[in-house]
Amino acid sequence: MRQKLIGIALKLVRSRNSLEPNRLAAAHGWFRGMHLVSPPAIAKRRHLLNTLRARGHRIFVEAGTYKGETTAFFIPHTDHVFSVELHDGLYAAARQRFADYPNVTVVHGDSLAEIPKIVANCSTPPLVYLDGHFSGPGTAEGQEMEPAESTLRRLADVTPAGTTIVIDDLRLFGSGLAGFPQLDAITAAARSAFPTAVIRAGLDSIVVEIPGESREI
Repeated sequence: MRQKLIGIALKLVRSRNSLEPNRLAAAHGWFRGMHLVSPPAIAKRRHLLNTLRARGHRIFVEAGTYKGETTAFFIPHTDHVFSVELHDGLYAAARQRFADYPNVTVVHGDSLAEIPKIVANCSTPPLVYLDGHFSGPGTAEGQEMEPAESTLRRLADVTPAGTTIVIDDLRLFGSGLAGFPQLDAITAAARSAFPTAVIRAGLDSIVVEIPGESREI
């Protein structure tokens, strides 16, 4: 049954040459009530942009560069974009693609290790997008297939006040797909790491809004 679910998910959310959701496939899956189908990539980026603007972020930190479409999308909207990619070929392609953009830093490594280091050194509270899990052939698998839960724990002591963390693929937590924890496990990890945060559902995502520093009047 698990392999059947994986097959359905991959068939519906991938276009011919990309791991990103195909709009027609997504719409087809939604009308059929298939819960593993992802929204189109552009819808997710728009949701991220709305979150970034609403929270006043000027830095975007991304786990999982892939082909760099999300990185490119955020260049005109931020002061700096940091993107972490483990796959050798995807990293090399991203470095080449963004070589002429001084406000883009592409980091080669496992997001579980690299994201906390980047966040700890951000000059202002960032929007952090955790989407660095293994997605089949053409992507890389780090220490953990889906590192979001462990990443949250590592972010607990280094994240600036006012940061927002968006954990992608909400629909897959608790789905039974290999490597994805239960939904309550990921939300519990977020609550443990950030006890005062607002934790809410976004567009196929979990959004963790960490309060900013209080100001004395």
